[in-house]
Amino acid sequence: MTQLAKLFIPITLFLLSSCGNNPDKEISYEGVYFKYPSYWKVETETSESGNIYIDASEKFASEAIFLISVAQAEVEPQEMLGNFLETLSENFDVEKEPAESKRFGQYETSCIKYKASKLREKAYGEAYAFNMEGKTILVVKQSNRDYDLKHDKYKLMENSLRISLPEDINP
Repeated sequence: MTQLAKLFIPITLFLLSSCGNNPDKEISYEGVYFKYPSYWKVETETSESGNIYIDASEKFASEAIFLISVAQAEVEPQEMLGNFLETLSENFDVEKEPAESKRFGQYETSCIKYKASKLREKAYGEAYAFNMEGKTILVVKQSNRDYDLKHDKYKLMENSLRISLPEDINP
């Protein structure tokens, strides 16, 4: 066996083993719980005012994102959606559809679908907002392809999302 073949076999085995179906991961952070695909990365932050932010994105395709923001005050969901889109429109041209009532996992929400663009960049998204236990939750899923928003990766996160007090979270 040549030296090249000896080197090629371990590399091939490593690549094959790392491309297999890895089990889903889960996060439980400050009362927010959900599962996500193993090939995503998740970052968390709690502001000084107690607002919670969770930012999930695909490791190799940063266009696919899933954001959760938990405000420690109850704000009208339509207002929360408007504030989000206003902030987004500071850097992008935003086209939005009218708000509608829609389920997101187990929660009844207000939802706005949107398209954000700038030069050659395009992003399609859905933003959801709802109130719970004196808090306002904003959930955003966004991708550079409209049809991606219905993909299983987002369904996994949507269907497993649970919001509660940190000590009450049960996956």
